[in-house]
Amino acid sequence: DINVYMNKSNHDPEVLFQQLSVNNAAREQIPLSQLATMKPDFSIQQIHRYDLERTVTISANGNGRTATELTNDIRSKLTNTQFEPGYTWEMGGETSAQSDMFKDLGKLAVIVIFLILLLITMQFYSVSTPLIIMTTVYLAAAGGILGSFISGMPIGFMSIMGIISLAGIVVRNGIVLIEFIEDARREGADLTDAILMACSARFRPILLTSLTAIVGMIPIATIGEILFKPLATTIIFGLIFSTILTLFVVPTLYMVVAHLKLKRKHKKEKAINSDSSVTL
Repeated sequence: DINVYMNKSNHDPEVLFQQLSVNNAAREQIPLSQLATMKPDFSIQQIHRYDLERTVTISANGNGRTATELTNDIRSKLTNTQFEPGYTWEMGGETSAQSDMFKDLGKLAVIVIFLILLLITMQFYSVSTPLIIMTTVYLAAAGGILGSFISGMPIGFMSIMGIISLAGIVVRNGIVLIEFIEDARREGADLTDAILMACSARFRPILLTSLTAIVGMIPIATIGEILFKPLATTIIFGLIFSTILTLFVVPTLYMVVAHLKLKRKHKKEKAINSDSSVTL
């Protein structure tokens, strides 16, 4: 609340400014001059419009809180405020372009996943293997979203960027694991033995590489800038979730797909043998 004490015979802005006072949280009158300063400046008289409507823009920079949190608080208060007929309000700033940013990020995510699939397909000369490896990305994304809910971080622009970043980080674990399995099978190892050997041999390297990235992100997630905390939190939880489940999910899926391929191979061999016997 602002109370104005104005002398009709004196319209000096400096004097009027000194007469202004505001109420603090304890409803005590405090001179506005103790909180703000007035400096004369030159400006062109103009009427601001947006979509042919007269507008007044109120802007501020928030410290210590994300734009999503501030927007939710402001929106709840403005929703319960009764405005005079003819007056409306609209939120702007960083959150106004979130829908457009999410669309662009969605397109970027599709391109990233397509490029990863293409590179893995070229490496393994297989279609099923890249699909198995890509499960690490889905696990990481699920872990990142779960981490946002656990930590109370809003899912915004930086969180989505963290999930996209995870797509390029966690596939390494799946590639290394499956590559070791296939190398062991080419050397003559049984399918089950090859999977057990790969999990045993690659467990420590996968765990240490993930821990390195997690430890590097902890300072950003705890004492870093509020803008980058959602990014670090998403990456940390995504790596934890993906690293643990990759050692179980990827070998299991690989074993299922390998058994299906072996069954198809046996069926083809039986069909060929039956054809040859009929011909004889």
